Amino acid sequence: MSGIVGDNVARASGVVASAGGGGKVLQIAQNYWTGTSSQTTGGYATYTDMSNTVSTITPTAAGSSILIFSNIAFCSTHNGGIRLMADIAGAGYNAIFQGVAAGSRNTNTYGNPSAVNSANQYIQSGQFLWTPTYTLTDVLSVKMMGSMEPSTPICINRGDSDTNANNRQRCVSTITLWEVAA
Repeated sequence: MSGIVGDNVARASGVVASAGGGGKVLQIAQNYWTGTSSQTTGGYATYTDMSNTVSTITPTAAGSSILIFSNIAFCSTHNGGIRLMADIAGAGYNAIFQGVAAGSRNTNTYGNPSAVNSANQYIQSGQFLWTPTYTLTDVLSVKMMGSMEPSTPICINRGDSDTNANNRQRCVSTITLWEVAA
């Protein structure tokens, strides 16, 4: 059989199973953080770990893809950016899912406008299908790193102005990893 499987009858009839069963979710791992932080970076071209943002998964099947759902609540008084970074078995983090390089512009997964003395947070989110090359014992890690003007903080899960008032917010940020069968 071929064609689009658009209803539960087709699924229950075995069309999906006879097609090899690809796309099945094998496991889900999530890291979420509710704490706040204010961190500075060394400048626009220097990326710093965003506190507590690492999420890990160890694939259970060969050839799986990892569906990444990420969101971060952040604020800064100057323009900056967040990169989604991935590591396979401790070999070192590399940027994944970022914009195209053009001149001296930074390439990021997420960016934010400046927000001087702001209580505002910018919620940036995305979904990415990552198809890494790994062995079954490898731990796959995904985290976020941020870049900002020197001496300018990136505030996570809070605004730049974080006074104790009922018009200020505290948010949550997450990275969720879904292992999807080949």
